[in-house]
Amino acid sequence: MEMRPVIEARLVGQTFYVAGLPFARDSLAGDIGIHAAIADRIDIRLAYQGFLAQDWQGHGLQAGLNWCL
Repeated sequence: MEMRPVIEARLVGQTFYVAGLPFARDSLAGDIGIHAAIADRIDIRLAYQGFLAQDWQGHGLQAGLNWCL
């Protein structure tokens, strides 16, 4: 079963609603990452994001390299 987060807000006396993307009930979301210097002016970043539910799952991976001159 999906749930859609909704927020009621007011601005200058006007009421409006903001709805987010639906999310699954009984789901698990998390992320983990590491940022490390591998040399004097070089560092790397690695990160993983995941979302698990009964009928759906999503995964993401990010990597980055910074080299300061």
